[in-house]
Amino acid sequence: MTGLSDSRNRIFTIIERYDDYLKDNISFDDFYNKVLSPFLIANREYKNDFTDVNTDSLDLCLTNIKNRYDAYRRQLDLGNEQEARKEKKETILVANEIVKILENIREYLSAKKSESVKPVKYDKPIVGGGIFICYSHKDRRWLERLQVHLQPLKRDFGMIVWDDTKIKTGTKWKEEIKDAINNSKVAVLLISADFMASDFIHSNELAPILANAKDKGTTIMPVVLSASWFFDDENLSQYQAANIKPLNQLTKAQQEKTLYRISRNIASISSSGL
Repeated sequence: MTGLSDSRNRIFTIIERYDDYLKDNISFDDFYNKVLSPFLIANREYKNDFTDVNTDSLDLCLTNIKNRYDAYRRQLDLGNEQEARKEKKETILVANEIVKILENIREYLSAKKSESVKPVKYDKPIVGGGIFICYSHKDRRWLERLQVHLQPLKRDFGMIVWDDTKIKTGTKWKEEIKDAINNSKVAVLLISADFMASDFIHSNELAPILANAKDKGTTIMPVVLSASWFFDDENLSQYQAANIKPLNQLTKAQQEKTLYRISRNIASISSSGL
């Protein structure tokens, strides 16, 4: 048995590499042969890690894509380019279905893992163990929803959560931001196109956050709000996002469930090592 952790990583790789194919960073042949085919071959073994997940639709798609891809290669070898294009198109459609199924499985496994997390109740607020939230003001509504999910941790467990709404008029805001970043154990990044476009965030918040991650071991937790250049940014994309599908592509119920899961993950990270 491979173990859930390895299976999650394999699923994440497939989803990520399929995104690379969609962006023309790799060919479909490379995606199939180097990423999807090994998973297809080992599928029976990986299924042991999904004992409570219905994988029937995944099995059908994996069988279908193998047959489609083999037909595509046969037509190509025979020189029937028009038929090969048709088979490749069908193969890609099945690949898209596989990725959707794997996204659902990964979200389920992540949610299942977070359900076992039991936050530690603190006797008093943790000095130097707080949460810093970095966001664009244009994404204020997402900050407010995350704050709602974090409020029980603040009230019941003494967790310190800081964002720039805490800055009072007349104070030295740059110093406040610097101190909050330096005293944080977890930096939550609310990722969107506005976030990635902000020169202020890039210069005043991201730079010290990344430095602290390197020098102090601060945990960086990106939360993907919408499509952006995040996954193309070499400095940021090395940190695994808390969610794969952007929040703005989810239903209201799914958004709340995802934010709850993220708050549980934050609690787990901030309480570790105490």
